[in-house]
Amino acid sequence: MRFRPRLPVFALLCCISGCVANTGSQVEVVEVVADDRPLAGGLDSLDAVGRAVVDGLNAGEARGLMQLVLTEADFARLFDVLSNHPNARQMGPELLYAMQRRQSEDEMTRALETLGRRGLHLLAVEPGTIETLAGVTLYRRPRLRVEDAQGAALGLELVGTVVEHRPSSTFKILSYRFSE
Repeated sequence: MRFRPRLPVFALLCCISGCVANTGSQVEVVEVVADDRPLAGGLDSLDAVGRAVVDGLNAGEARGLMQLVLTEADFARLFDVLSNHPNARQMGPELLYAMQRRQSEDEMTRALETLGRRGLHLLAVEPGTIETLAGVTLYRRPRLRVEDAQGAALGLELVGTVVEHRPSSTFKILSYRFSE
C-alpha cells in the first residue's frame, strides 16, 4: 500500500472555494468576476464532462483524463475567485495548482486501476453540491451514474469538483477525488 498524504492536500484544497482577502485582523469578501475567455479545452456542459470521464476510463487513457483538468493558466486566472483562505492566498496559485494536480493524478490513477477498460456507459451526471461564486459555479462531488458491460448500475465518485465558467459556458474538472 502506497502512502498518500491526502489529508494535508485535501485541507488546502478545501480552501479553494470562495474569495477573501486578509486585511490584518479583518477578512473581507473580494468581488472578482472572471473574464469571458473560455477555459482552455473546456467542455460545453456538466454532462459532457461526465461523458469525457467515462470515455477516458473506458480507453484506460490517463493522459486524456488529465486533459480534462483545469490548466495552470486558467487556475491562476480564476485563483482570486477559487481561493477563500489566507493560507491558500499566501501559497499562491502555482504551488496550490502543483499540489492539486499531483493529487488529481494519484486519484485518477487509482480510479483507472479499479474502473479502467470496463465498458462503462454513462446514464446520468448528478451535480452534487452546487456553489455559485463570482463568474463561476462549482459542482462539488458530482456522481456519475453508469452501467458496466454486464448492465450493473454503478455510482462513481471520481470527480472532486467541476468548474463552470459562466461567462463562456465552459466546464473543466478542478480535481479528481476517487472514492471506492
